[in-house]
Amino acid sequence: MEVDERALNDKLIEIEYLRRELEESINTLSSLQYAQESTASWLLGLDDVQKGVNKVLVPYSNEIFFDGEIKNTTSPLVNIGSNIFKRMNLDNLKSMLNERLKVLNENIQSLLKGINEMQDRSKKLEDEVSSIYEKYRDSQMK
Repeated sequence: MEVDERALNDKLIEIEYLRRELEESINTLSSLQYAQESTASWLLGLDDVQKGVNKVLVPYSNEIFFDGEIKNTTSPLVNIGSNIFKRMNLDNLKSMLNERLKVLNENIQSLLKGINEMQDRSKKLEDEVSSIYEKYRDSQMK
């Protein structure tokens, strides 16, 4: 009986650990998917600029925009962090964003594989817990 209680407790702890790890992985997946969508959107916007679309909405605040026009469509300024801006060639920027999108896609696929493996392991553990609990309960009734 004692062994069954210990085994049951160990499996329940492992399930809780997996649940937390799954939750963290799903949150990470959401962040990666948001970055993926943003990067794809930026690439589409740069394609439009290269096609001659230069009319834009210029943000004044989060909710206020003005009609605007891009005059220099060949070398955008890119925030490279800490509000430091670097002028880049449009083709180089697109290449950098395509590489970022490739890495994001690879990371998402890897994370999805890990999530599926954790879900499979969690299901197996739940089955083991049910079996241990049934044996434990049957032994308590005797």
